Amino acid sequence: MRSPETPRWPRHDRRFRLAVVTRHKGAAGMTLFEVMVSVAVLSIGALVAVASMTTTSQVDAAISDRAVALRAALAQMEKVKSFDYGSDFQDFIDHWTDPANATFTVDALAAPVAEFRDKPLGTTGGTNYTQSGGTGSTTYGSAPPQGQVVCDATDPNRVEIRIAVNWKGKAGNETLSIPMTFTGVVP
Repeated sequence: MRSPETPRWPRHDRRFRLAVVTRHKGAAGMTLFEVMVSVAVLSIGALVAVASMTTTSQVDAAISDRAVALRAALAQMEKVKSFDYGSDFQDFIDHWTDPANATFTVDALAAPVAEFRDKPLGTTGGTNYTQSGGTGSTTYGSAPPQGQVVCDATDPNRVEIRIAVNWKGKAGNETLSIPMTFTGVVP
């Protein structure tokens, strides 16, 4: 027997039956409402998964470009540090302020072929690009240099070198810059 403080819900009360979704005995399967809710939940999950994969792909491409730029800048930094200037440091400064030596191209970060397709070969500096496909290949003009070595020797006690790599990423123009300072020359 129930205690007097426990309310009793009469099973024959119409309001009670409308508030609870019940199935008849022997009824199998799912209601249309249950199917629609489950499809909506699965659709939202699928959209979140696709959005996550798209974002991950874009971030991966950006990180890959940045890693290529960093490797190119570090390689150029090694060239700067290992330059044989003899006993005259002015040779070092003259070499790295010469535009022919101060710029470099990073092949893996080159601009798309369409940006320099109409330029003659060798007019923009850098590597010539070949587009292959169909019956053969076509070589287009070279991409402009993406890397630059900037040498600032205005202070007689030190030389500041900055190696910058510029490229066009999916989000727009990107730049990676590495500074280096020479404060003394050891013969």
